[in-house]
Amino acid sequence: MKLNDVPERYRKRITVDDNGCWLWNGAKFKSGGYGAIRIAGKTLRLHVFIFEILVGPVPEGMQLHHRCEVKRCCNPDHLKIRTQLAHSAEHLATHCKQGHELTPENTIIHRPRSGQRHRQCRECRKEAARRWRERNREKIRSLDRGYYRKRKELHHGF
Repeated sequence: MKLNDVPERYRKRITVDDNGCWLWNGAKFKSGGYGAIRIAGKTLRLHVFIFEILVGPVPEGMQLHHRCEVKRCCNPDHLKIRTQLAHSAEHLATHCKQGHELTPENTIIHRPRSGQRHRQCRECRKEAARRWRERNREKIRSLDRGYYRKRKELHHGF
């Protein structure tokens, strides 16, 4: 694919970097940072639009993956058609934000009230629980005293 194959209207907002990425310098989606263009009242992801012009349509149920990991890149040679499952797997983190490895032994699948499942590092979860207990030490002690007092009353009839 050649940059000259891209319509002039879009080409003038694209610069090529040392890695061959075609970097979009126009509007971007606020979420994610992907290039955005507006056509016939619809906002589209630029990399998908350029891919479909130069290569062809993305099959139903498939997604484009940036091999270069640069969201602003719209070079079709840097895009790979993937299933949603395979695409998500390529973006799974191997380590938590604190640097702990996310192995099966150190990973919890957590489902908060929102119902959305996500992976959580056991080490980080233990540390967060320890910090919570530290902050709430007095509250926990008063609850414990009340619990044991009621239990004593029930069993000893006081």
